[in-house]
Amino acid sequence: MNKINGKLQEVIKELYANTRIKVRVGNELSEAMNFERGVRQGCPASPMLFDIFINDIFEGMEGIEVPGIQEKIPGLLFADDTVLLSDTPEQMQEALDRMQQWCQRWDMKVNASKSAIMTVEVGNITVEDININTENTSPEYFLGSAKVPEVDEYKYLGEERKSTKSNHEQLVSTQRQKYTAVDEKD
Repeated sequence: MNKINGKLQEVIKELYANTRIKVRVGNELSEAMNFERGVRQGCPASPMLFDIFINDIFEGMEGIEVPGIQEKIPGLLFADDTVLLSDTPEQMQEALDRMQQWCQRWDMKVNASKSAIMTVEVGNITVEDININTENTSPEYFLGSAKVPEVDEYKYLGEERKSTKSNHEQLVSTQRQKYTAVDEKD
C-alpha cells in the first residue's frame, strides 16, 4: 500500500486483517476461507479503495489533447471499466503495452475478449487530415499476446457508442481513388 500511509493505512489493514468469507452458490454455502486479495464485495469502503489502487494505471501514457484542459488525457476510468485514449495507432499499442505491464505488476488481468479498439472522430476531420494508407490495411492491436478486435460500435457504461471510422474510410476511399488517378496519369 504505497499510496496511503499513517493512521489510514493502519485502519485499512485492520479492516482486512483475518477476513474470512463464504461463497453462496444457489442454496449452498461454502466453508469459510481466507480472503487474501481484492476488495470486499458490498463493503462501503471498497469503491474508494479500488479507486486508490487503480489510480496510477495511466502513468506514462501519452493521451490526447482535450480543448479547455491543459494536460493530455490518457484515459477514462469508471470503477473497473477503462478507456484508453490515443491520437495514433502506435500510441494506442504503447498504451495497451503499459496497461499490460501495470496489470502484471499488480497481478491483475484484462479480459481481451471483452475489450475492443474503436476509432472515434474528434472535431472536424478534413480530407487533408487523413494519412492515405495505399495498402488498405488496418493496424492490429495486442494486449499481451491476445489480439484486441477493432469494432465499429461498443457498449460502454450501458450506452452504445458508434465509431466514426466509416466516415474516415469513405474519405480515404475517395482520396485513394484520386491518388490512383493521378498516379495513372504520370
